[in-house]
Amino acid sequence: MFAAAAIGNMYYHLLHLTTQLVHGDVLDAVNVLRSRLCYCLLLAIGLYVSMARQQQRGGEPPSAHRAVRIRRIFGVWTFFGLISIWNKGSEPFFTRVDFFLGLFGLM
Repeated sequence: MFAAAAIGNMYYHLLHLTTQLVHGDVLDAVNVLRSRLCYCLLLAIGLYVSMARQQQRGGEPPSAHRAVRIRRIFGVWTFFGLISIWNKGSEPFFTRVDFFLGLFGLM
């Protein structure tokens, strides 16, 4: 599953950039691929953490408490919102890094 998330997504994005590579826009393609690589790695890490948490809970059914369910849904939405920074647009790689780290007060 992790290989599909990381390697499969990278392969998918590489196939979509073949026209740029054929026309000689190698620097643009590399810039896009660096961002996509971060996206794919963060997605694989997110899947790993999610599966590890599910295994820690064992086979117990999901909590019926509304607050717990809302917190979990909010966590998933937040995660995908954060990693979508790496999957959208065509901003330069280091601009994305600065923005992403700035969200956490690191830049």
